Amino acid sequence: VYMAVNRRSPNPQVVIVCDGIVKVAAGGVLSDLSDSDLPPPLSVTHLDGYMVFLDAIGRMTSTAIDDASTVEALDFANAESNRDGGVMVTTRGRELLGVGYRSIEFWSNVGGSEFPFQRANSIEIGTLSGKSVATVDQTVAFVAHDGTVRLLDGYTAQRISNHAVERFIADT
Repeated sequence: VYMAVNRRSPNPQVVIVCDGIVKVAAGGVLSDLSDSDLPPPLSVTHLDGYMVFLDAIGRMTSTAIDDASTVEALDFANAESNRDGGVMVTTRGRELLGVGYRSIEFWSNVGGSEFPFQRANSIEIGTLSGKSVATVDQTVAFVAHDGTVRLLDGYTAQRISNHAVERFIADT
């Protein structure tokens, strides 16, 4: 399960994503978000008023600003640097991170008329599982596709695990 909350006032919207199903909670009401313009998402995050979803092929779809229930057909972008599929989407400060199995793409809000974000950078290391990605001290830590634990330092994924931890990951 992934959840994100927007800045809508007076009733912020909470979006819940689980197994491709999207629910929106606002003002004590829980409703389905079923929109033909939104492929079944794996995860959701919030940045600058937009809810951003990521699906299994690496397509990121944004909602209208401060309106989690509005998805337009052209408000999406695909992973560009590596066609390794989508695992999860998250944020680091003012950056949107599209995390795949073998890469991470960093996107910035450029105020585009359709999808508001543009890819700014990418690295050739991904994650074994979206559930291993966590925000830690204003950055992101994750279990990388090579079985190491990494911490983002700028656009470098620094190894922070030791061999014992990596053996434990390999054995699970």
